[in-house]
Amino acid sequence: MLWRSLSQPSGQLKVVRFIPVTNDGEFKSGPMATDGLRIYFTETLPGQIRSLAQVSTSGGEVVRVPTSLGQPRLLDLTPNGTELLLGNQEESEGANSLWIQPLVGGSPRRVGSPLVNDAGWGPHGATVVYGDKDSVYLMNQDGTDPHKLLSQPGPPYSFSFSPDGQVLRFSLGSTASSSVMEISAHGTNPRELLPGCCGKWTPDGRYFIFQSEHEGRTDLWALPETGGFMPRKANSRPIQLTAGPLEFHSPLSSKDGKEIFAIGHLRRAEIVRYDSRNREFAPFFPSISAEGLSVLKGCGMDFLHLLS
Repeated sequence: MLWRSLSQPSGQLKVVRFIPVTNDGEFKSGPMATDGLRIYFTETLPGQIRSLAQVSTSGGEVVRVPTSLGQPRLLDLTPNGTELLLGNQEESEGANSLWIQPLVGGSPRRVGSPLVNDAGWGPHGATVVYGDKDSVYLMNQDGTDPHKLLSQPGPPYSFSFSPDGQVLRFSLGSTASSSVMEISAHGTNPRELLPGCCGKWTPDGRYFIFQSEHEGRTDLWALPETGGFMPRKANSRPIQLTAGPLEFHSPLSSKDGKEIFAIGHLRRAEIVRYDSRNREFAPFFPSISAEGLSVLKGCGMDFLHLLS
């Protein structure tokens, strides 16, 4: 389920309400992108088939975005909202080739030759930043002049330039144990910023919205910047924006900075039993979300132990 949370950019950022944007129940994954009217994202359909999709920012029916790619994944949207940057999973390599998909007609075109972990647009959509194994690269939009910015111990992903194009942030590690890294746009002054991942700036540069896992659940946080495009204050501390009941992933600020779009996830599990006569599985406790079932025998009685 895709949710959006309304926020207040003046003063301290806080969530004031949640509004469901989709309700089709299909599995959604980030990153997401918006042109101000629509939200673009990736859905995984039955059979592990990836599909591009869009929905109105005010909510409604999910509509497929046509493409000739076999396993597309949304990576980013150009600042003018006309072209999608896509990854296409290459089965032989386990990585993604890069493509640009026009939103108004036209076929996707390949961007360079690298197979990447992840990628995103550079400042003003003139360049592409991408992760290749353990290194961060920058190249022109047409795939020419690829050059390394830096190498890190682990695959970099979730790239985000500051609104003024002077700072690049990206994530290292798995989503459960990850860190947000920061470098200059030229690849200098690398440093570990904070634990978390998958962050995006608000359009005014005042906050960096990211996700972080604590005590087994993932919520959204906001890191205040000094204001405008100035460097972050040394004593700035992240502000927790969500605390359930859903887990939230892949945050994205709206164009006006007053809303945050995110993917909401509620973990549920079902106990089933196998009917050998009919050769099919059937619900065992249809009204309970539980897992870790075990049968204990003792004292002439059987006991069921559930982890819910």
